Amino acid sequence: MTFPFFPPFFRSLPRRSLPLALLVFLSSFSLLPARLAAQTREGDATEVVTARFLLEAISVEGVERSATREIVLQESRLVVGSEVDEEQLRQAIYRIRRLPFVIDADFSLRKGSERGRYELVIEIEMASSVFLELEGFSTWRRSDFSGNNGRFFDTERLGGRLFVGARGYAFGSIDNNKNAQLGYTQFHLFGPGSYLSVALDKNLDETSDVYGMSLSAGRPITARQSVRLVGRLANSPLLDTSSAALEWAFDSTDDPFLPTQGAILSASTGFGESKLTASFGDGFTFRSRSEARSISSLVRVYRPLSVRQSVWGEVSGGVTFNRLEIGSTLVGKSTSRLYSAGLGYSLDLLRSSLAGSHNDLRFALRAAYSKQRTGSDSGFFVAPKFDDDGWN
Repeated sequence: MTFPFFPPFFRSLPRRSLPLALLVFLSSFSLLPARLAAQTREGDATEVVTARFLLEAISVEGVERSATREIVLQESRLVVGSEVDEEQLRQAIYRIRRLPFVIDADFSLRKGSERGRYELVIEIEMASSVFLELEGFSTWRRSDFSGNNGRFFDTERLGGRLFVGARGYAFGSIDNNKNAQLGYTQFHLFGPGSYLSVALDKNLDETSDVYGMSLSAGRPITARQSVRLVGRLANSPLLDTSSAALEWAFDSTDDPFLPTQGAILSASTGFGESKLTASFGDGFTFRSRSEARSISSLVRVYRPLSVRQSVWGEVSGGVTFNRLEIGSTLVGKSTSRLYSAGLGYSLDLLRSSLAGSHNDLRFALRAAYSKQRTGSDSGFFVAPKFDDDGWN
């Protein structure tokens, strides 16, 4: 569980010095993998070259259903009869930890039937079939016109999951804002490590009449790289929205939920569309359509300070091209650019794995600076035409 806190002390930093300071901070991170690799080669080069293990058998402990065991084996991408090194075993465990129904995973090697042969044992701690998620945060901004400075936001979500078939599970949840969701996820549909997830959602408030559907699919490219496609449709009496995005990601972090070392790099492109239709008396109808095309990227690096302390830094940027139509008339185009930089600190207050229970409690500090610029393309604006039937 993470308790984030967003302090206002970053306001005092000079604007011009922040990007330069952050780039220097991140550049020191980029040298860390090379240093660690050099130290490993110098300190124990023979072991890195010769420490390979022939897998005579692979077993999964901590799971009851054979279907779940099959998903874990497929996600590991390890094959009986192959030789692997310790780094390949670690990467397999990282992939297994990213499964949504796995809290923690580890491995051990047991002696096989002959010298040089081993049995790989993958130990899994499964998430409960019923889950409760608690989330809270507060923000401080130098300029805030919404009146939300210092306001605390919280979300409580109760849900459950049920394995269905050999490689999938159904899930459902409802939160304190009456947002309900039902969905299904299928694993290894497009090959080992891939998935497809579909979900339907609705707000159960009597005054709400909004329905939505979301889709997410992903497939690994290499051990640490993957591509993901996400999309969403939402429908209401006045507004229909749709969006889709394609993302590439590189992830070398040590933990999918609370990383302390490694890096995340991502690049994405997306498209969104909104259609508004409002009917008034005497046959008057207002119609508008807006669309947005975006490109964005992110670099985030984690570095450990001690066994329980870590820091991270990130830079991100993106550009969005907007277009607005009223009726059949194009009335405006604009371009929006967003740049952001952030630093963070994490202190692990409690981490233990006792009697099959995994506990984690952390205190985190985060400071961020962002800047957005929006401008109309060549000041382009056309007034829409109006007649008795509405906007054209």
